[in-house]
Amino acid sequence: VPMFDRTFVAEILGKFAFETWRLYLQRKIGPGSGFDFFILALIFVSAFMLTIQSVDLDPNSGVGITITAFDSFITYIFLGEMVIKWYAHGVASYFRDRWNWVDAFVVGTSVDQLLGFDSFRASGLAVLRALRVLRPLRLLRRSSGL
Repeated sequence: VPMFDRTFVAEILGKFAFETWRLYLQRKIGPGSGFDFFILALIFVSAFMLTIQSVDLDPNSGVGITITAFDSFITYIFLGEMVIKWYAHGVASYFRDRWNWVDAFVVGTSVDQLLGFDSFRASGLAVLRALRVLRPLRLLRRSSGL
């Protein structure tokens, strides 16, 4: 009777756990889930915050600091959403949907600012960050009645 190699068994169990977790995430983050509604609420909050930001707003004022901190917090959550979807569905599958290309671009421009590079502002393309307002359009693809 051949003996089982412990590393082989651990590898099989690890793959099973990975696949089980991935399938669980696929069910929990889909359209109509609590996760989806949470992200959607943050999209609206982010869009609202974009409307109250202005060129005249002093970034060192209390309101400016609060808006910047909340924008950073939301960006981290959107980045986390994207990474979770990559894990659950696979990167190639994620990018098959054109709306996810828009999301990735918008998150990328926001992360660019978080890291302090802010190359879009430096290159005069800061207006591209305003594409974050387009995120609520994802509702249209989920509503068959529209």
